[in-house]
Amino acid sequence: MDIRRLSAWGLPSLFLMIVGVILIVVNLLDSKYGEVAFTIGLLVVGAIALFYGVSNDHQNDELHEREARQEKSASASNDGGTSSMSRMPSGRRVDWLSMGVVAGFVGTTVLTVGIMAAYEFARVIGTNSDSASFFRNWLYSLTHNPATDTARVNLPVGLILHFSTGILFGILYAGWIEPRLSGSGLRRGAIFSIIPWLVSILVFLPLMDGGFLGIGLHAGPLPVIGNLVLNLAYGISLGFFYAVEQWQTDSGRLEDADEGRIVERSLRVSSIGVAFGVVCGGLIGQIGASTFSPGQDPLLVAVIAAIIGSFIGFMLGSYAGLTPEADRS
Repeated sequence: MDIRRLSAWGLPSLFLMIVGVILIVVNLLDSKYGEVAFTIGLLVVGAIALFYGVSNDHQNDELHEREARQEKSASASNDGGTSSMSRMPSGRRVDWLSMGVVAGFVGTTVLTVGIMAAYEFARVIGTNSDSASFFRNWLYSLTHNPATDTARVNLPVGLILHFSTGILFGILYAGWIEPRLSGSGLRRGAIFSIIPWLVSILVFLPLMDGGFLGIGLHAGPLPVIGNLVLNLAYGISLGFFYAVEQWQTDSGRLEDADEGRIVERSLRVSSIGVAFGVVCGGLIGQIGASTFSPGQDPLLVAVIAAIIGSFIGFMLGSYAGLTPEADRS
């Protein structure tokens, strides 16, 4: 089984590695150093995901075998036999890293949709007319300021940082914050959203020439309130998807160790699928932009294609991972 799994992920990864190296050489010859750095990043992400997916199998299998034996010994004293996702002594879930990546990606996707909707609303409703209300003037200022101008000019880099930061926050939540909170996943995620909100208004906005708390945007309290709402949506999505047994099982809870094993495998494959989709999409985007759309920015096309590829990889990985593994002999 180990050899079959390595072949399933290893052969496509080897092909992508070769394509990536060729792209690096071609872009170096063309002095496209941004594309070179992006391609190297893609290959690093793919290598880490492949190593993680293969090396974690033995540890997870041993843990699940111990849990199955413990569940059988305690089955006489349990009415319904409800189990939760396995935890380490530190309070972290056994699959905290892969789950943090997946939940962080999902939360960042929700956040991105929210930002796009809010921006479009502000662009349509906002105006700088003297006769307009102060609210509409604030909305206009949200879409016409140094921060948004900088984001437009550096859109590829901005998208990379946006999704990278969202996934890193997901890992932070899974590894250090979630084990120290109580309550449902929604409650834990909502509490955690305070951290990215503070980072956004205290660090990100000043760096983007938006001023402390967004004062430099001249949009009144909207930067603070809008960031709070958007990061709350991110945190709630993150917490909800991290509490995987609530949305990936029929009853909303894990009934036995076998079901937990299937769900955790689905998450592990989903996290690899996200990384694999990022690599595939990014490389295909670079090749496609250079070959079929010479006028387009190859880096921007590659970043957008990587985001789309990561979503497709998540969906396919989640579905494929729900298939029970064959018994190991």
